[in-house]
Amino acid sequence: MLLSKQIKYIEEVIVNADKDQDGIIANVYLADEFTKDKNKEEIYKKCKSDIDAFNRRMPSYKHIKDINVFENPFKKNINKKIIRSELMKGY
Repeated sequence: MLLSKQIKYIEEVIVNADKDQDGIIANVYLADEFTKDKNKEEIYKKCKSDIDAFNRRMPSYKHIKDINVFENPFKKNINKKIIRSELMKGY
């Protein structure tokens, strides 16, 4: 997905269907310099605002319904690919 290229402070992103299967959830890990000196509510509001702007440029079936902000980078395998199954354990 183009999300991490469009929103520069998103370092890692994994998208998946939400539990009700009626939308897309973006799981994101943000750059440390973006999150510094901000509380969780400020971070979420800024991300949500930027993702809403992203959604306006995308077809409706690609719209992101909600986001989960992670404080730590996603676990990766030896090839530096995100291990999706590890992420989904906590979801």
